Amino acid sequence: VAKILNATFPSTTQMMLEGNYKRLKELTIKFYKLALRLGLFFCVMIICFNEIFVKLWVGNDKYGGWTLTLFAALICLKESIYPVFTNIIYATKDIKIINIILFLETILNIILSIALIGKFGINGVALSTVISNCIISFFYAIWKASSLIKLEIYQYLIPTITVLLKSLPSLALLSVLYFYLNIEST
Repeated sequence: VAKILNATFPSTTQMMLEGNYKRLKELTIKFYKLALRLGLFFCVMIICFNEIFVKLWVGNDKYGGWTLTLFAALICLKESIYPVFTNIIYATKDIKIINIILFLETILNIILSIALIGKFGINGVALSTVISNCIISFFYAIWKASSLIKLEIYQYLIPTITVLLKSLPSLALLSVLYFYLNIEST
């Protein structure tokens, strides 16, 4: 998903330079809906099929468990949506603050990983990544990009609800397929 959205960077930059905020707002909402929909789909795919995939690919002893799977799914969801907003920020060349945030998140990730690995093992490292990378820069990017193109945060509410509702059938189908495969394997 991120690769697709990163391909929009030149167009985003051009619209920012031209001051075409009306079109940029429309595209941001469209890209957000696409990223959210695909991100949710892949998030649920990871939750439903990671165990089966890992066990078939590298063996039962390599599966990290549900907690690690959940953290991976959350990171996937964040990474699907994040480029929608960072493309706008990077197009302005006003990247000092986001780079400082990313640097501080890296330091926080290292510190939390060291602190949590002893008690929680690999899940502690994954949790530290979720805490450090999926909160501060993610919400800053949404706020900063929205401010730059003069898009109010509440304007994401209806598209979010719409995507969630439209995603329910495919997410339900994935869940049914997951339960069917689990019944078959036992």
